[in-house]
Amino acid sequence: MRTHVADRGDVALLVARDWYDDGARDLISRFGALDEARLALDAIAPSQLVPRLVEALGHPLDDLTLPLVLALPALRARSALIVPLAPHVLAARTPAVHVAAAQLALDADEPALADRLLGDHAGAVDLSEGSWPLGATLARLRPSYALARLRATRARGVRSWHDEPHLRIAIAAVAMAALRRPGKARALYRQALTGAPSFVSLILPPYFAAHVFDEPGDLAAPPRR
Repeated sequence: MRTHVADRGDVALLVARDWYDDGARDLISRFGALDEARLALDAIAPSQLVPRLVEALGHPLDDLTLPLVLALPALRARSALIVPLAPHVLAARTPAVHVAAAQLALDADEPALADRLLGDHAGAVDLSEGSWPLGATLARLRPSYALARLRATRARGVRSWHDEPHLRIAIAAVAMAALRRPGKARALYRQALTGAPSFVSLILPPYFAAHVFDEPGDLAAPPRR
């Protein structure tokens, strides 16, 4: 195509009226005004969130800007702020926007809103070994669908949960708990931890304590091999 990689330069406009970088990271600093300290999201009233974001961006909240907004650590720290953003998310067409917004809504203890924001984009949730915690979000919202997807995406040679990677087993445990099958959920949770790498042993107990199990005994460590 007679192209080469460059870190800067001019982009010719052939058909579109404007050019933009549609990545989740604003590499060209087009929206440099989206500074968390200046936005002061930690203290903003929900009713003021959208006007302040639009003013800072100089652009509507849409498929271009929502990925940047939803990735803000300050927004994740106040996940309830997803509520005033919901109408803009629902109007978006990018699956990743819906998935990220659904996770924020679930973190804000708004499961009905989370399911609505996810909409028809459940298939966009990655269920690979590196998909945590998005895979767990899908398992909490649509557990039967998550289990079916896990089984359908098993690697060659995997015949049961015992053969699955640790985090995929954990996603199955979350789904079983959401389906009110606590015994199976506990068994899968302990299986996910058995022989797991240290980072898995660090992230799973806090998540299950906060979102899955009600009884501390459910978090008992599995026997070491």
